[in-house]
Amino acid sequence: MTDSPAKNMRTCLPRFNTFLTPILGGILIFLLLGALGTGGEAAEPTVTADPKATKKKPAKKERHERSLFRMHLESAELPGLSTGRIKVLRSSPMNMVVQREQFLDERDVQQARLISTTDGGFMIAIQMNTHGQLMLQLETTANRGKRIAVSATWTEARWLAAPQITRTIEDGIYMFTPDCSREEADRIIRGLNNVAIEVKNQVKPGKKKKVEEDDESIKRFAPVK
Repeated sequence: MTDSPAKNMRTCLPRFNTFLTPILGGILIFLLLGALGTGGEAAEPTVTADPKATKKKPAKKERHERSLFRMHLESAELPGLSTGRIKVLRSSPMNMVVQREQFLDERDVQQARLISTTDGGFMIAIQMNTHGQLMLQLETTANRGKRIAVSATWTEARWLAAPQITRTIEDGIYMFTPDCSREEADRIIRGLNNVAIEVKNQVKPGKKKKVEEDDESIKRFAPVK
């Protein structure tokens, strides 16, 4: 088995092609062997909502942006095609073996947010939908000590993070420090929120819900006082 993304991570290919252009698909096949930041749950820095993340209506071009998001569980190397080797962390490359099949993807994302940390950095916070919350709780309970390899595809494909599971995540919010620039993080988040609207995990801006909105997930992203 080699480090080729095309051979190792075929299951990272999108499972709904309506969100992809041919360019995005090509990037996913050839470039999904990036590096990732560690960060995430282990550090748990104090966070505040990013002041740059405004509520303004996105431009027409931004509304057409899409991002893919995959979470793969670390695994022992197994015979056959159920696991694959990846190389993560661009600043200090590290080899990992992960399950080829992701246990969560962009269709499980209800909301993505950029969170600023008190040390001047930033994190990505993902609020899962009902299915995603259940799966995240099950996997973090059963696999404590292992890592979750997180990848995203936007205008390129990259492994973003591989934080270690240190606790059971019950609230459906997964936070990690991504191996990307703030501008890239903004683009990833816009694409994920657009997908969430597309699959009806999130209400389209300017439209009202027919049922009363549950504000609990939004409150969890409120600035820490």
